Amino acid sequence: MIDWLFNTQEFMPHGYCFLWFPHILWLHIIGDSIIAAAYFSIPAVLLYLTWRRHVPFRWLFIMFAIFITLCGVTHVLGMITLWYPIYYFEGIVKVITAVVSIITAFLLFPVFGKLTLLMEQIKERDEETEMQTIPPEQPKP
Repeated sequence: MIDWLFNTQEFMPHGYCFLWFPHILWLHIIGDSIIAAAYFSIPAVLLYLTWRRHVPFRWLFIMFAIFITLCGVTHVLGMITLWYPIYYFEGIVKVITAVVSIITAFLLFPVFGKLTLLMEQIKERDEETEMQTIPPEQPKP
């Protein structure tokens, strides 16, 4: 039923476009691997920071984590399609990534004012705390 999703019979792998030159293949593998590693580590940190803690707009961190993870998946699929032309599946993942990213962007706009206010309050609190911890100047003898 979903065989078409992983159909490799009608297409050729991207490696053919690169004429299977190892230096070009490795260039793409290294680049996509590093990007994917970053895209997978960032959401892990975001979710760790918000897990079991009271963090304002936690749902927004989760949306960013999903969006960034999906971006990483597209880079992994970019490496896979060098050898296996699973372009239907890759395209569907890209569309899902696009939908999640645009939803995340739209959800960010309504809370922008609240986030700005929250950051200003945190800055003011930090400045007050800093003022309380600075010892008064000692008179010069």
